[in-house]
Amino acid sequence: GWYFATGYKIANSIFCDSAPSWLRPWEFTYRFQTFENIQIADLTNPNIRTDVQGTNIHTAGVNYYIKGHNAKIQANYNWVNEEASNSTARGTRDVKNDNFMVNFQVAF
Repeated sequence: GWYFATGYKIANSIFCDSAPSWLRPWEFTYRFQTFENIQIADLTNPNIRTDVQGTNIHTAGVNYYIKGHNAKIQANYNWVNEEASNSTARGTRDVKNDNFMVNFQVAF
């Protein structure tokens, strides 16, 4: 698989001087990941072949820096899209793996 990640921190941007002080500690992030992680026995020849299916994840998040880089709060939402080919024939169900995460990080 592979991934792409980007972020935009207001305090380090060209708009820092014109941004209000309450907006400067915020950072906006985005990440896209794709990988083949689901292995299922093939329907026509299950003893010899394995079908490999993939997962795509889109993550949008915000970081709020409390003390420079010494403390921050992170909030991320993950939209998880798994391949659902032949799910009816296989007897599997579509699992909803979307999730919301909140983290607190401290450096000392």
